Parts: sequence; C-alpha cells; structure tokens
Amino acid sequence: PERIDLVVMLESLRHTFQDRVRVVSGSLHRAYILFDPDRARSVFENLIKNGLESCTEGDPHVEVEVTRDRRHMVHIFVRDRGEGIPPEHMEKIFDPFFTTKIHGSGIGLAICRQFVRAGNGNLRLYAREGGGTVAEVILPADH
Repeated sequence: PERIDLVVMLESLRHTFQDRVRVVSGSLHRAYILFDPDRARSVFENLIKNGLESCTEGDPHVEVEVTRDRRHMVHIFVRDRGEGIPPEHMEKIFDPFFTTKIHGSGIGLAICRQFVRAGNGNLRLYAREGGGTVAEVILPADH
C-alpha cells in the first residue's frame, strides 16, 4: 500500500472519461488513504464505468463525492441517474460472474469488493433517491 490522495486520483479519472464525470464541489480538497494505487484506480474506474453504462439512453449524470466522517473513515460516493439495479439483483450483484450486461464478465464488482475489503474497507451499492444507483466505498483515512 502507498499513501494516495484520492481527490487527485479521482480528478485524473474524470479526464480519462472525457469529463463525463462530475466531482461534487463540497468534496474534500485532500483525502489520503493507504492503498495499492493500481487497485484503487481499478476500483474507481470500474465503479465510474458502471455508472456511465447505467442507462441505455441519455446521460446518466455520474458524480463523485468524497467525504470523511468522525471515525476518520473516507467515504467515496459514485452516484448515477441510470436505470438502477432491480431489487431481485441486489443480493447477487457481488457474486462472481453474475452480470446483466451483454459484454460483461460479471467479475468487476466482485473484484472491487475484494480489493476494498483487503484495504480494511467496505463497498456497498444501493438505490439512489430519485432514481439511479449509489456505489459507496468506505476506507480508513491516512493522516
């Protein structure tokens, strides 16, 4: 693991996706974690890509926000306004090889969750109020 500035990394990912992702103003200006840089990039790249692919028509309005709580945990929210995850899929969404995509392998979210858990964190997905999905990554902050 290395000390990573999440805000800098997420900004670079925003450019990777041709600025189709908005980093919410109000997010922290600096948020450090101890994590493998390649794995961190893989996790957030996958979550953003899923958000961008979350609707068949129109702009899914993907946004990323970084916050910190009183327990010194960093919360990274990747939100979209896509079609959402059907309730019957929520229990299987992290199962390896489960996919609803024609060209998907079904291992992306399973690997993301393993990487996050290996970093003493958690990854969860839930419905976004008003439509869409929220992917929330919770990791210990590095001071």
